[in-house]
Parts: sequence; structure tokens; C-alpha cells
Amino acid sequence: MSGERDKTTEVDLNNLYFKEELSANNITVFNEKSSPSSSSSTSLRQLEAEVNMEDGRIDKKSSSSSSGEDMRGKCRWWEFEGNTDAQAMVLDQIGTAPIVGGFFLLTVAILEIVEDEVGCGDLDDKMECEGTVWGLKPSSVMTTCLGLTGIIGSLFMPIFGAITDYTTHRRKFGYASAVIIALCVAAQCSISNDTWELCAVAQMVITVTFFFHGSVRLAYMPSVTDDKDVLVDIVATVDATKYSTNLFYLIFVLVMCTTLSLNNIETARLGLVTTFFTWSIFMHLAWTKFRDVPALQEKEIGVSYLSAGFKKLGRTRHEVFVYNRPLMWIFIMCMIGNSCIASFVTVGSTISVDYMDFDSVYVLLANTMFTISAVPGSLLGKYVSSKKNVLYSIRFFLVWVFLTSIVFYATVTGSDSIAEFYIYIFLFGMGSGGYYASETALVSMLVPLDQEAELMGTYVFCTRIFIWIPPTIYTILNERGVP
Repeated sequence: MSGERDKTTEVDLNNLYFKEELSANNITVFNEKSSPSSSSSTSLRQLEAEVNMEDGRIDKKSSSSSSGEDMRGKCRWWEFEGNTDAQAMVLDQIGTAPIVGGFFLLTVAILEIVEDEVGCGDLDDKMECEGTVWGLKPSSVMTTCLGLTGIIGSLFMPIFGAITDYTTHRRKFGYASAVIIALCVAAQCSISNDTWELCAVAQMVITVTFFFHGSVRLAYMPSVTDDKDVLVDIVATVDATKYSTNLFYLIFVLVMCTTLSLNNIETARLGLVTTFFTWSIFMHLAWTKFRDVPALQEKEIGVSYLSAGFKKLGRTRHEVFVYNRPLMWIFIMCMIGNSCIASFVTVGSTISVDYMDFDSVYVLLANTMFTISAVPGSLLGKYVSSKKNVLYSIRFFLVWVFLTSIVFYATVTGSDSIAEFYIYIFLFGMGSGGYYASETALVSMLVPLDQEAELMGTYVFCTRIFIWIPPTIYTILNERGVP
């Protein structure tokens, strides 16, 4: 081109206002990943949309996308107008839903077994356990495992991305990772005094493999549909199905353990058996439905997947930091925000048992309340975004979660503060639900056209890279005796 661009894009993070100048016959889109003087042309018919941003609101008008019009408003999870990838994603999330609940129940059982093993099972919850296992306090066992697997998983994320992009076996890798996790959950179903160490190691394998499985699944997201309105509907349906399945799972296990008067270990076995069958059945249905796709890119001959993954991550980092500064700050925010909110799983399971002296019933109640409260949180996030803008919504919920955690520290003093703890769980669940809904919308807005697959992989990496920090900090403080 001769120095002028037919379309320029300016991003103001405070108002999320996009300035667009459209030519009569085509649209030239500024390609953020190239140098500022370069651009890529896209037909107006191919783009099929105008995006008008006013006061932070999105008004997208589809012109001639018949498939989008046919599918929009019909995103029932089993139909999606025959879109098999969308159907598979919902099936995958149904299988995934019980994984976190099963982990919480496993944590309760392992901590009980370890405390009994070192002679601390009958201690008052205000007394400090002096016994050790693996050279650690019993309350540090699971957080240590999660901290280590978080580091390992973060280091392997670029390799996972390279395998997804440079091979034609994406579906096979997704199925294989599901099989590995199923085998590990099956091993955990044998939780007992003699097998708890095996179950802890199996959980470490599950965590790392789950990182890979999630990366492979999300790689299908950009190709599900070209219509972003339909994509929003699909994501909303997938999330709603996941929350509903998780709630059903928690209620089922809660009713069964109270009806049958099961102890913590027996409840963990019940929850893990339910997780195993749910995961196995729906993962098989999902990953036989996903399409085989060609490799997105060609790997250089003689370059390992390790090198290719880190080189690609480095190139993407440079391109985003130089040519897409707003997206850079959003990625940094994802690194920090996701690790903090994920601490509900990585640290909360141990705190609920060691600090609150919860058994399986109370842990199931806490998880149920968290799951329920995430729904109004998501709706509140949608409302705040419509009244202000998406960035304001993210700021709002990050402050919400921070203040909620401060109040928790000031008011929850132990097992005598159960009511305060459940209020905290409800408020934290609302904050996390609103945050995740707003974050997904904002990242989707700021990712440039034709770079969704590459940058969504970077986004997933950012959400995982610091997830090991909260459990590691907890372990260090706990081992030093900090109350």
C-alpha cells in the first residue's frame, strides 16, 4: 500500500471504542501481528459484519451469513444445526464437570488418612500437628502436589500447543489424554490407607494431562463457526451445561453420602466412581464426534516440538507486546487474575479441611453453593458490561474478589465461623462467575481477525502459567507455622 490504510483500528481500553474506516469495495484490516506498515485485505462479503462500538456496547449486524442466522437462537446442546464440533464440546464439558468435585472429595480423604497415619487425627482443630509425611505437614501434601504439577504443566503448555498446531492428530491426542485421565481416576477409586500415595501421584498426572486436554479442546473453538454471535451462544450453552452437570453431580453425591451415612473415604470412593463413569462415557462420545483436522502450520524439519512450541510462544509474545498493546495488558491480567481465582480449587480444598475442619458433607455443600452463586455472578457481569463496558466489569469483579478475600481473612477464624465461611463462598463464587464471563468476552474482542487460533493458545497459556503460585505460597507459610 502507499502509506494509507483503508481501515484502521484504534483501541481505547477505557471505552473499548473501535474506529473503522471502510472503503467502498473491500475492507483492509490492520494485521496486528505484522509491522505497522503492513495490512491484509479481506472482502466485505467475507467479513459480513460491521462492528459499531458506542459507550462500550457492541452492536454487531450480520449481513448475509445464512448459516449464522439459521443457527442463532437454536443453540440447544444436542443440535447446533448439525455442528458436530459444537456438540462434542458440550459432551466434553459434561464429562469434565465432576473432575473438580472429585478432587475436593479426594483431598478430604487423603488429609484424613495422612493425619491418622502421623497420629494427628484426634487433635483439636486449634492444635498444631507436629507429625510429618514426605517431610511435610499433612496439610501441605496436596498443595505441594498441586504446586509441582502447576509448574510442570506450565512448562509443557508450549509443547502442548505445538502438538496441537503442527500435527494432524488433534482428535487422537484429545482422546488419548481422556483415556489417561480415566485410568488415573479409576486408580483413585481405590483410595484407602494403603493407596493414598498412589492416588496423590495419580492426581498429579491428572492435573498435567488435564492442561493438555483443555488445550486440544480449545483449539477447536475458533473453527466452530465464523459468526461470532453464534460462537457466543455456543460458549454460553457449553458453560451452562457444565455448571448444570456439576450441580447435579454434587447434589447426587451429597444425597447419597448422607442417606447411606458414608464416611469421608467412602464418600470419596463414591464421588470418584461417579466421576470415572461420567468422564469415560462422555469423553468417548465427544472425541469420536470431533472432526479430524489438518495441521494448522508446518513444523521446521529437524526441530523438536519443545523448540517449536517455545519459538512460537516467543514470536507471539513479541508480536502482541509490540503491535497489540491492549491485548498484552489483558494477557498480563489473565496471568494474575486466573491464578488468584483458581486458588479456590488449588488451596481452598485444603483450607476447608485443615482450617475449617470440614468433612465431605460440608465440602460438598460449599462446592454446591459456589456453583450456584457463579450463575448470578455471570448475569451480573453481563449487566455491568451492558451498563458500562467489559473492561469495567473485569475491574469490578477483580476488586470484588480481592475485597471478599480480605473480609474472609478478617472474619473467618476457624471451625466456629461456618456461617461466615459460606457467605464468603457465595460471594467469591459470584465474583469468579462474573470475572470469567467478562474476561472471555474481552479477549474475544481484542484478538485480531485471522489470528484467533494462535492467540487463543497464548491466552490459555497465560491462564495457566502462574496457577502454581497460590498453593506454593500456602505450603511455604504452612511449613513455617504461619497461622
